[in-house]
Amino acid sequence: MASIVGLVKKMENLDPSLRGILYEILEEVEKQKEEARKFYVAREEFEDLKRVVGDLARRVGELTEAVKELAEAQRRTEERVSRLEEGQARLERALAELAEAQRRTEEELKEFKEETRRGFEEVWQAIRELTEAQRRTEERVSRLEEGQARLERALAELAEAQRRTEEEVKKLSQGLRRTREEVGGLSRTMAYALENEAYRYLPAFLEKRYGFRVEERFVRTFVDGEEINFLARAKVDGEEIYLVGETVLRLMSAAKFRQLKRKVGLIEEKTGRRVIPFVVTHFAHPRVLERARDTGIIVVQSFEWV
Repeated sequence: MASIVGLVKKMENLDPSLRGILYEILEEVEKQKEEARKFYVAREEFEDLKRVVGDLARRVGELTEAVKELAEAQRRTEERVSRLEEGQARLERALAELAEAQRRTEEELKEFKEETRRGFEEVWQAIRELTEAQRRTEERVSRLEEGQARLERALAELAEAQRRTEEEVKKLSQGLRRTREEVGGLSRTMAYALENEAYRYLPAFLEKRYGFRVEERFVRTFVDGEEINFLARAKVDGEEIYLVGETVLRLMSAAKFRQLKRKVGLIEEKTGRRVIPFVVTHFAHPRVLERARDTGIIVVQSFEWV
């Protein structure tokens, strides 16, 4: 009886379904024992019953061990199931995250497709615009080429006109050169004529107007490479001086005075005497006459000695 009580205590830790089966087996054993007490049996039958009960107890023990093993297997199974449930939960979370990522990816893909569509539309629009711009450019280039051709023809015509103009200018230049040579020759002729006339009238004029008495006649000469139109030795108030003069047909500026002063300095250096400068001209500008008086230069106009 004590072994059955201990067995029952051990059965309390088993799975309820297994525990129920063992309880039924034990109840059946108790029933058999009650039946055995009601009837008298022979020793042989009792021995057989004991063997049956012993076999039954052994089988119960084996069954108890099997139940233990099953309980241990059940515990391990429950642990595995728990781990599987945790893995399942993690897997479900991962699947949920994956589904969310998939949803976002699909949205991004949809946006990308939309942006790509807009991008292609913009590209095609840009291509159409570039094509139109290229067409307009080609038209402009064609017009420019036509204008270039017209311009080249105009330039050719202008070059031909320029060539003819240059030929005319060349002829005019040659004529102008000849005219200048003729005018220059005429000017020199007139200047020489003025000088020749002055040679005759200057001595009397200078003595009458300024008291310069010419000791030797005026000459045209060169001194140290400088051409001097009028050069003569004279006296005034008993002082021996030199007269140095230049000729110009029209005295319109004071430029001639600088040349005259250079020549005066040259004669002063050569003779050591005071030199009186003068200019012979047909006409002198009033402003130049005033400048001459301020610088001590005598201006003799041809009409004065007549």
